[in-house]
Amino acid sequence: MKKLNLSLFLMLFFSMTLALTSCENNSKAEQAKEDIEEATEEMADAFRTEREELRNDIQEAQAKLNEKINELNNDLAEASAEAKAEINEQIEALKERRNELDAELKKMGENIEDGWAEFKAGVRNTLNEIEKELE
Repeated sequence: MKKLNLSLFLMLFFSMTLALTSCENNSKAEQAKEDIEEATEEMADAFRTEREELRNDIQEAQAKLNEKINELNNDLAEASAEAKAEINEQIEALKERRNELDAELKKMGENIEDGWAEFKAGVRNTLNEIEKELE
């Protein structure tokens, strides 16, 4: 009887130890999975924030271009024939820049996550060039 009780006790002890170890491993695995999911969500949020900031910068540059185009169109009415040709060239150049930004916004709407850094650098470069041209 003592051997049976000892055997049952040992079996119960090992079963409980195995069960606790198994639960602990599962909880560690579950925790790791949750940590990875949380980090992924944080990265996605940061990416979305960057995209929104860049989209806002593009839209702001487009607004500045539109303002400048409108100013130049107003100047056309009072300009001489020679000045009109130059003003029209400036207007066309600004419209071309605005079209470039439209294309960048369209690209941004597509799935560009893989080349985000390169895309962002290119857009920033274009925005800087436009800013210098408008000064």
